[in-house]
Order: sequence, then structure tokens, then C-alpha cells
Amino acid sequence: MKRIGILLLLIIFEVNAKASFEVYIKEGTYSPFFRDKSESDKKVGKFWVDKYPVTNQEFLKFVRLNPEWSRSNRKDIFAGNGYLKHWQSDFSLPSNQLKVPVSNVSWFAARKYCEFYKKRLLTIAEWEYVSDAQNPKGLELILKWYGSTDQKLQSVSRGQINSFGLVGMHGLIWEWVEDFSSAIVAGDSRSSNEANGALFCGSGALKAKDPSQYATFMRFAYRSSLKANSTGLNLGFRCVKDAE
Repeated sequence: MKRIGILLLLIIFEVNAKASFEVYIKEGTYSPFFRDKSESDKKVGKFWVDKYPVTNQEFLKFVRLNPEWSRSNRKDIFAGNGYLKHWQSDFSLPSNQLKVPVSNVSWFAARKYCEFYKKRLLTIAEWEYVSDAQNPKGLELILKWYGSTDQKLQSVSRGQINSFGLVGMHGLIWEWVEDFSSAIVAGDSRSSNEANGALFCGSGALKAKDPSQYATFMRFAYRSSLKANSTGLNLGFRCVKDAE
């Protein structure tokens, strides 16, 4: 009986831990922002998504367990020169940065982190759905944050909670998604060719569900500017796990 009691306590602890750090998302419908006339809405869910973006502390633990992903061991093909440049060294950073979302990580690094914990990155459809980005109440706040380029990253505890129970989907950090490169509509806006870059807004607007949603345009434009080994001071991620 004592063993059974201990087992039950462990199960309860595990469930409570999941409830604290992961949020269950029921099946829902996402209406793609860029779509062909024949394209229908997409079903997303069911899955568990990290309540908070991955922090420096969590990524530090991952790097210690996987030293091939440390700053000095990075390979250009997987991460640019800016990879973890805000850290003091391979395995240390200021203590006041531990609870801040990790940034300066590439898509490859973010993807590997999620895989290591048997998770994955969200897709664009999943991220757009759970971010509650189309909620009119939040649009003004979202645009204000997009326009504030000089803000320092804040602790995940400072992030706002949205209607899904997720923290910091807007206002803390930009986030990698699995299919970020599919945001390119026409041409390749990652090129230095200005003509190609201009195609995003021109061609993109023709397929946009609602061209007045400027904040959504900004997210897709930002994603289209990235390469898989890109890093950025305001670019991090969170993970998702499919529900059984």
C-alpha cells in the first residue's frame, strides 16, 4: 500500500508539473492569412504547448547535456556568428538573465532542443492560432511592441497571459516556427535584391485574407527574412508536444 501511495503522489506531481509549464490546446480552426481561393481553413490541435518561451536557464541545461551545441562548438551551417553571443562563455551567463527567454539561437538549435525533450517547434498555423493574434483587444499592444526596437528582454514572468493561458506570445520575444520558410510568398525577400524583397508586400497582399491586419503582415515578413542558421537578439522559441 505504501508503494501505491508513493506512486500516486509521483503521478499527481507529474500532472501538476505539466499543468504548470505546459498548456493543453484543444482542437481548433485556423484560417490561413495567406491563402488561395480554393484553400480551406486548417484544423490545429490537440497538443501541449510550453506555457513560457524557453529561457536561458533551460537552454543552458540543454547545452551542458549537449556540448556540441555550445557557442565555441557551433558550425556556420547550423548557426551564425551571433549564436549565444550574449552569454559570458559556453556554459555561463549573468544570473539575472537566467529567467529571460533565450535568444540568439538558430532554427537548427531550437529544433534540436525540442527534439531532445521529445517535442517539436510549432507550425505557423499552430503559432498563429494559439497566439490569439487576431483578438482585436490585443492588436494595439502587439503593434506597439513591434515598433519598440530598443526594449531589453524581460523575464518570462513579466509576459502577459493570453486567452489560451500562454505567457509572452506577444511582448517578450519573436519565436521560431517549424515551417518559417513557407512564409515566402514570391521571390526571396532574404536576398539583397530590393526588387525581390518588394515582392513580399505586393504579391502577398493579393493572397492575404485581410490586408488590413498589418501586425500579421509584419510577422510573415519577419519570418521570410530568416535563414535556418539566422540568430537574433529578440528571436527565441517554445516547444509543443502532440497529445496522445
